[in-house]
Amino acid sequence: MAHINSTHPVCPSLDTTRPGLARVRDAALGGKDNYSIDRDLVVELEHAAPGFSDLVRAERAWHIRAVRYVASTGIDQFLDCGVGLPTAFDNTHKVAQRHNPDARVAYADADCIVVAHGRALLHDDERTLVLQADYTYPEELLPAAGAFLDFSRPIGLLLTDTLHHVEDDAHPDKLMATYRDALAPGSAVVVSHWWDPGTGPDHDAARALEATWQARCPRTGRYRTRAEIQALLDGLELVPPGLVEFDDWWPDGPSMTAPTPTRRLGLAAVGITP
Repeated sequence: MAHINSTHPVCPSLDTTRPGLARVRDAALGGKDNYSIDRDLVVELEHAAPGFSDLVRAERAWHIRAVRYVASTGIDQFLDCGVGLPTAFDNTHKVAQRHNPDARVAYADADCIVVAHGRALLHDDERTLVLQADYTYPEELLPAAGAFLDFSRPIGLLLTDTLHHVEDDAHPDKLMATYRDALAPGSAVVVSHWWDPGTGPDHDAARALEATWQARCPRTGRYRTRAEIQALLDGLELVPPGLVEFDDWWPDGPSMTAPTPTRRLGLAAVGITP
């Protein structure tokens, strides 16, 4: 396993006085790598809109299906940005390497605890890179990943459970354009984002969830409209069915239980660079 450190070696997980994004996701997925302050936020989010953890699980299940799809197209290298802590669900390298044992996967995260977990898990896998780098600094992340991945060939770029943690004044549209412009034609850009439908009870739930995030973790947890999310995909040719709810993107089969309304508050798409 290769590893490279960014020149921005921040470590949010060392601050146990406030919830950590990676740890909150881990808690929502039923993991063990979290603290009481993270679990408390999950409880608050569930109180704001029952089913928040169901939304996180739906997003993770979609991530796995999307990686499976991209790997099935013949793409054999992946860059997973803001990866978070390893989960009990299949992680990106497992899914990609089931389709192609030689697939190379680079993981990038700013959080040193995430990086430490990843390196411990993948210490004997030469087909993976664990990179300590902030995906909001693509000018650093891309050259570092380029020491491991060949950017002259198609890459599967994963920005799942990330862009809703980027505020408007950090220009997520410019961030996306930088990544898109660095990719070879035929690359796949895999994006998920929490969604505000704009009207009705679902809108109220999205606003309640965003307010809860902002109260405990200022400047994160944005629920954007469909038009705002669609704008982040400019310049990409979307794979059918386009930008849809998590459960509607190539589902594995019919749902055996009715989804909670909150589970619907996310959109996802896979776009191909022309």
